[in-house]
Amino acid sequence: FDLESFPYPAMNGRGGRSDGKQSLDQVSNGFLSNTNEEPSALVSSSSSESNSEALVALTAGFPSDSLKDEEIEAGVVSLVGGIEQCNYILIRNHIITKWRENVWIWLTKDMFVDIIPERCSGLLDSAYNYLLSYGYVNFGVALAIEDKIPTRPNKGRVIVIGAGLAGLAAARQLMLFGFELSYTLHTVKDQCPLYHVDGMPVDEYLDKKVEAAYNELLDKASKVRQKLSPVISLGEALETLRKDFSVAMNDEEMNLFNWHLANLEYANAVHALAENVPIIFEKTVYAIRYGRDSVKVITAGQLFEGDMALCTVPLGVLKSGSITFIPELPQQKLDTIKRLGFGLLNKVALLFPYVFWDSNVDTFGHVADDSSCRGEFFLFYNYATVAGGPLLLALVAGKAAHKFERMAPTDAVTKVLQILKGIYEPQGINVPKPIQIVFTSWGSDPFSFGSYSNVAVGASGDDYDILAETVGEGRLFFAGEATTRRYPVTMHGAFLTGLREAAKMAYHASVRTSHLQVEKKK
Repeated sequence: FDLESFPYPAMNGRGGRSDGKQSLDQVSNGFLSNTNEEPSALVSSSSSESNSEALVALTAGFPSDSLKDEEIEAGVVSLVGGIEQCNYILIRNHIITKWRENVWIWLTKDMFVDIIPERCSGLLDSAYNYLLSYGYVNFGVALAIEDKIPTRPNKGRVIVIGAGLAGLAAARQLMLFGFELSYTLHTVKDQCPLYHVDGMPVDEYLDKKVEAAYNELLDKASKVRQKLSPVISLGEALETLRKDFSVAMNDEEMNLFNWHLANLEYANAVHALAENVPIIFEKTVYAIRYGRDSVKVITAGQLFEGDMALCTVPLGVLKSGSITFIPELPQQKLDTIKRLGFGLLNKVALLFPYVFWDSNVDTFGHVADDSSCRGEFFLFYNYATVAGGPLLLALVAGKAAHKFERMAPTDAVTKVLQILKGIYEPQGINVPKPIQIVFTSWGSDPFSFGSYSNVAVGASGDDYDILAETVGEGRLFFAGEATTRRYPVTMHGAFLTGLREAAKMAYHASVRTSHLQVEKKK
């Protein structure tokens, strides 16, 4: 697809339609009126199809019967309000719905030519181009989408700082748009230390041995799944092989293997997004120099240069001042970084030999009898149904989260088991020793300095918008959970900001290209 006119969608009608082809209004009982006079207004709520598609659009973040500010800025209709906008919304909702029905395909404009009235072909162009450019359709990790990534990028070079969900989402989208992504700098160490129940670290050699065996079994499970039935999940296929496989392992090896099973669901998304994305690990960014012509990212002993850069580091890192911006960020953005809060929430994942808690509840809480301990393992998430193993996730918040990071692993294990035993042993339920435990320590991590943004006293939702603003005349961009006022503090929010910024970067690149072409003609 061509993004040269990005993001302003083409509004010209298309020819080549035969009068005998079925229109969308014929398919959906008046979806769009086919009169030869004025285009139709929005159909009444009696149209079940348009109503259901409006609900789908709503789940995608769109108003069901109006435009987003983003759409207005992109000029998707010639006049805001009125009949043209109504018909655009119907077409937009229809495209979103069709892609949501099967996200494994590459949705093309031609798929709608036979059902959209010819007089609305310009609106079809507008809706499709907007949804594609801004990452509302044809995004993700499907093979059909990966096949569309150009083998020879021609839209310029970009640098993405941070390989979390925001950075990975943006990186993949920019590659799809035709940008050269030579440098995705991952500032967080790609490590996940594991501890035994006694607090001792798992032997590194043993961990690698079991992980290799796990990956081998994963490949076999994938083949079993394809042979047996496409409706069988990868986890179910793994379980069919696990019992036989466990005979060849000792208890410690089996414990490690079970941890990998529990981690499978989360790893699927992150690893799939990172696949084929060039990532440079262990590079700490010290400075970002941005100007009218380029962006330079400075690490220890190395300098990376690109046409644009996307900064996805956590708000805590921006607050710490560990990255120097040259020139200094605008005062409005500096004030926002100072105003917004950045809290600490740590997690403890406990993998047990079996589920001893009520599997019908998603969460259960613990009420502390001491106010100073109120955030200490106050909430437990039941991950047994989603992680493929008997997994509990305990949360530690506030002052307790800071105290938790100073605790020895053995003390933390003792404390959380004490709380669980206090809940279940009075009910006659035995709490077994966990097989594996994983801790987070976000507050002391120099690449995060906390866990999540929040609207502190004196701040407002506007600060999320300000933090998302581009600086340096379209050279330096910002993404991450702290840059979305709609979905802050969430992983999907971070992911969506990556798509958002990829669209903005493509737009600015397109504008610069257009200006250069005009200058050459003079």
